Amino acid sequence: MKEKNNIETLQLLYAGLSADIVNILGRHDLLEIVTAQKQIENNLAARGRVRQFEFTNPVDVFDFYSEVIGFAKWECIARTDGYEFTAKKCKLKDIACALESQQPCELFCIHPITALSAALEPAFEIVAARTLWGSGSCVFITLNKIQSNNQKNKMRSL
Repeated sequence: MKEKNNIETLQLLYAGLSADIVNILGRHDLLEIVTAQKQIENNLAARGRVRQFEFTNPVDVFDFYSEVIGFAKWECIARTDGYEFTAKKCKLKDIACALESQQPCELFCIHPITALSAALEPAFEIVAARTLWGSGSCVFITLNKIQSNNQKNKMRSL
């Protein structure tokens, strides 16, 4: 029980630190620049992280973000073309709002999750349909890139 409390405390501290970073970067007009640079770094590091954490599908990625990162608890719904992941609460969003910070979603969730999912074999494309920043839930939709590309090719041939 103490270990679970320690993990939850660390997750809360990480969310607070992340919100502070976004707040500072936003106040100095650096958030957009840093977010773009981190996206490049996430893309470069993703294959190694997928191997390191032994991710095999997007469910593994979102489970990692739920259990280890701990900003949000992601629920998964299987779809015929991939998965849908939904979160109704986010510690990072709540702290960022309390600080009157800018939106932290791209820097700390959207870009890292999309990079990891794109590095899977087979690769998955993630679309952030909406975030908690502007709505009552965060929804990510995944599409298997191979299926998605095949569907695009079929449409082109029609």
